[in-house]
Amino acid sequence: MTGTQIPLSMDSFEAPTIAEDIWQPGALTVEQDEPTPARAEKFSIGSKAISDAFEGGLDHGKVHCITAKAEHGARDLSRALLAAHLLCSPEATATMIDSTLTFDVRRLHSTLRSSIAPGQNTAMEALKRLKISKVFDRIGMVEAVAELGDELSRERQQRVVGSTKPQKSTIEDSEDEEDMLDEVPLKPTTTAAHADNKCPRSTDSKKLLIVDSISHVMTPIIKNDYAQGQLLLTSMLRLLTKVTQEHNLCTIVLGDAGFKLVPEDETLSRFKLCRIKPAVGYGLGFLVDVHFYLHQFSSRAVSRGHGDTATDVKAQRPVHVLEMVEERDGNRQWSWAAFRFTEEGTLDDVTPD
Repeated sequence: MTGTQIPLSMDSFEAPTIAEDIWQPGALTVEQDEPTPARAEKFSIGSKAISDAFEGGLDHGKVHCITAKAEHGARDLSRALLAAHLLCSPEATATMIDSTLTFDVRRLHSTLRSSIAPGQNTAMEALKRLKISKVFDRIGMVEAVAELGDELSRERQQRVVGSTKPQKSTIEDSEDEEDMLDEVPLKPTTTAAHADNKCPRSTDSKKLLIVDSISHVMTPIIKNDYAQGQLLLTSMLRLLTKVTQEHNLCTIVLGDAGFKLVPEDETLSRFKLCRIKPAVGYGLGFLVDVHFYLHQFSSRAVSRGHGDTATDVKAQRPVHVLEMVEERDGNRQWSWAAFRFTEEGTLDDVTPD
């Protein structure tokens, strides 16, 4: 049997591939080098009662929603949280997306000034690290969230590119050699190439985002067309969750409670006197990581028997309760903490008797 003969030569064989050609330490991608962000990090609240009740406080990388009546202090709480955050570190930054156009910068400045300790930055320096975005409708709120995500992505990419800038391994002896090196195009490293395609998640845990308020822009849409409104609400909160997780933000969304009270057996709260529900519907709790109710109880002046006027005035302030009514992951549901607001806008813990 005659077969076709294939001429063999050394040129017909390719060089073998060895393990060193496949695995090179310098070819690791940014995603492999980047450490996984620690999701156990907590947001500094400035209240021991709240921190203890919720196992350290609020979480970075999660979306928290606070539902409350307009007169129950949700915006006062957001200012107190902003002040505590901006003063916890000189690198702490915050973004406020305001759709109600009622954010009081002077009130925040007063809270900051009253909380300044010796050696810390001034209140004005802390305010410089706060960005306020005024929006008027749902589209404006979506654009503000997307713009924040793009801004944080650019900042992160600049840090990555700056840390992977190639360095020359030799020192040129003459200008001629430098000119010759300039003529040869440098091959981009694998790390830099991957930095352009896929950026790693941020590990910075000093960023706070407050959105006020989700119900202000969504309730009119839901009342007009419930199905369409719920779809748009879901889309917005998914975008907010995406930005929050990618950049490890601590995100707080404020939402108004509906005008109608629910029956006692239908409330999500463990307190029978708290009969509120989200104005945008119960589905809100399934779209966020943590859902709080903020409600208040009137407090009567109780004489201590010592004629302490300051104590009586303090006792007259209403007691606010922050209660976790829904949580996607964890076992902190129905945990709660009580506090009062001081005249300066800070939080004063209330210990249950």
